[in-house]
Amino acid sequence: MPENTRIISKDNITKEIIKAFALLGKCNKKYPKTEDIIYYINLEKIIKNTLKKKYQGSYYSYNSLSKLVLFMDLNKMQNQSETERYLKKHKRVRKKLGLISAPDQSMISKFKNHYLTDETKEILYQIRDKIIQIANDFNIDLGVKRQKKKKIRWSTKQYHLDYEMKKAIKLLKGLLIESKMIKIRNNSVYSPKEYINLLIKMMMQKTYAETGSRQFRRDLKREIRMCKVCGKSLLYPLSKKVKKDWALNYVYCPECDYRERISPNGETLLYHIFSKFETIEKLMKDFELMFEKVWYRTKKYNLFREPVNISVDRTEIPFYGDINADGIEGKKPEKGTKFGYIQYTVYVSKFGRRYTLFSLPLIKFKKGIPESKFLYHQNLILKQLLIYAKRKVKIKYVLLDNGFFSSDTFNLINELGLKCLIIVKRKEKKIIQETEDFPSHSVFPNFKYGNCKITVFMIRKKTSPKNNPRKITEAIWRYATNVKPVGNLIEWADTMAKLYPKRGGIETSYRLIKEEFSPKTKSKKYIIRLFYFELAVLFYNLWIFVNILVFFSLFDDVKKNPIIHTLDFLQEMYHVDMPG
Repeated sequence: MPENTRIISKDNITKEIIKAFALLGKCNKKYPKTEDIIYYINLEKIIKNTLKKKYQGSYYSYNSLSKLVLFMDLNKMQNQSETERYLKKHKRVRKKLGLISAPDQSMISKFKNHYLTDETKEILYQIRDKIIQIANDFNIDLGVKRQKKKKIRWSTKQYHLDYEMKKAIKLLKGLLIESKMIKIRNNSVYSPKEYINLLIKMMMQKTYAETGSRQFRRDLKREIRMCKVCGKSLLYPLSKKVKKDWALNYVYCPECDYRERISPNGETLLYHIFSKFETIEKLMKDFELMFEKVWYRTKKYNLFREPVNISVDRTEIPFYGDINADGIEGKKPEKGTKFGYIQYTVYVSKFGRRYTLFSLPLIKFKKGIPESKFLYHQNLILKQLLIYAKRKVKIKYVLLDNGFFSSDTFNLINELGLKCLIIVKRKEKKIIQETEDFPSHSVFPNFKYGNCKITVFMIRKKTSPKNNPRKITEAIWRYATNVKPVGNLIEWADTMAKLYPKRGGIETSYRLIKEEFSPKTKSKKYIIRLFYFELAVLFYNLWIFVNILVFFSLFDDVKKNPIIHTLDFLQEMYHVDMPG
């Protein structure tokens, strides 16, 4: 039978620990550690040997092993093998704890689980708490070893990254196939999955429809397929048997002579796109439904629950063909042309979550394009985009470029009950003349501009010209807003000016949409051009969404820079659920 426990009161525990600290103070040690204070604690006075079983160890005393358990608890060393390695390296610690040598992990585990009672463990916990409390009261740093976060090996991290990416991409590709973005009948030779894979292949290779279809065909020829009729043989390329161009797109069965087409060509793809979307309005409605489906997934994860800043901007896609083609507009001379297609997008200005809510085109009414109520004027497009954004997110500020600077824009934003921040045009002579005589960091509330009243403020910033980035000069920037200033005007102006650079990410999103996700085409048909751009915006959103899901699954938070490269995303989207 085990002996009865004699447990002293908490006051006596405190007295014994204070005595130990006093003895430690007499040593005048500059940087005391946990083993030093444990060395001066008389555990035999605090507790007597209380055992579940009679302790028969002769090599290590009960007192020294109890001190070791206390040392492990103070240093947060939960792993016995880690403790064994630590004691082998540090002879001084072994000496302070009264250990002749380092006990192995089985000995430590056996002592903790089989010989220490619950009452003794509770006493050791009280001693630990008292040591930490007294050390904090007297600002004594005992050099407690903090438990380091385990570093995930790159191979393990990469495995989890690939797993989460495949999981998210499989879900989103299923949404694309269900959406039926390409018109396909029941008796069609090719499935929607093959058309989507062809479009992804065009994005990956940055090629046209014909070139992309040839490369897509080569990929499918490598897949192993069984004959659907006899089921006895594999399907082989027909071009080895029949030396003609049309045979390149066929495979055949040598047993029953069954033939099957491999993949759609470029003409077939463009035909299906043009036959489904007869008007621009129908195309925009179908893409709006697809944007809604992706947005519904983001809403499930509460990604945009808090109020956010949004940006609206326009992008120009250069055009080098016939300027009388449908949808062509004049623009600034760039890359050897003055004409191109113009698109407007509304976008969430938040690091790591730069999500494009929707996109609308600007076109003139020309032959072959039906009239639409929102496609012919900038302010009408802006209104539609802001109304759409209000339904999706809570808006803090609308950040706009100087291309939107007009009294009509301010009236529109006031009508919708939103707050905006716009940079003033350099050509606005009235504003510049009335503010140039004032010092920087000046605020002009109730400034009359056209038929509305706005707040204008100036900020002095350091800038560098594009042709000479190393040359730093100071310039005055003027901003306009429909918000009335509050409190200290200079601090208010600085706070508002810091909001505007957040819209800079929209230029990066345009670059990714046009260069990474948009297939190439030489077609004059505006429907096809618009389809490619809207598809690129949709894939950009899918890429952002996959990055957010992977961040949450690995880190429980969204980082500033994306973790998945665009090409890796497209390759995984292409290979997931491939035939064979």
